[in-house]
Amino acid sequence: DVSELADRLHRELRLHPGALAPEKADEPVRKVLGAMLTQVKGLTELRNRYGVGHGRLRRSPLQPRHARLAARAASASAHFILETLDDENAPWRKHRDSES
Repeated sequence: DVSELADRLHRELRLHPGALAPEKADEPVRKVLGAMLTQVKGLTELRNRYGVGHGRLRRSPLQPRHARLAARAASASAHFILETLDDENAPWRKHRDSES
């Protein structure tokens, strides 16, 4: 399940809004990180409902602009995750190092 994988990834990277210490992240940061998770769930639902995977072929009410929105949203999330993985000062690194 993509939503479960995204949730786990965000928790592991210390990006999950529920895992942030209140003094380290203010409410707008929590909202943006929460929206990123919601976005992944929405993209998964779009793909399942309107995608042509598994040999399905049906007409969709969506327009090309919707596809561009979905692609750009997915790209933004992926870039943020990759930048977090590459960040030497990212919270997940500190947490992982303290467990060693």
